[in-house]
Amino acid sequence: MSAALLEAKLQKALDGIFDAVAVNSDNNTDGYMHELFIAKRAEGYFKKRTETAKTLLRENGFLDGMPEPGNKAILHQGEAYALQVSVSNPTKTLDKAKLMTYLTLKLGMKADEVTAMIEECSKENKPAEKIDAIPLA
Repeated sequence: MSAALLEAKLQKALDGIFDAVAVNSDNNTDGYMHELFIAKRAEGYFKKRTETAKTLLRENGFLDGMPEPGNKAILHQGEAYALQVSVSNPTKTLDKAKLMTYLTLKLGMKADEVTAMIEECSKENKPAEKIDAIPLA
């Protein structure tokens, strides 16, 4: 079966989940929240399946020979699938407590000056939003 056909069949089956448990309501909001409810539950289910698959691949040696960070490689090829793995570059984060200690002890800066400097040089990210639909019945 081709990948495109498999993907189309999978999409049809997943769309059927929503239709099979559709909410009959005069209020469109229920329909939107129902879509969210199904999507969130499916997300958790598929996340667990992904982790199980990764564990099985790792335990059976299919993830041996991982590429260097910043690269991707095909590690195994079967009859229907190729296992492609990409490894992202590591990220660096600033240890504010370590910086504060260094600047105060080694360079003799005052703690309140260091705190103010760190605050001035920090940026704030957009807060994460967690949205879920909770069934009432």
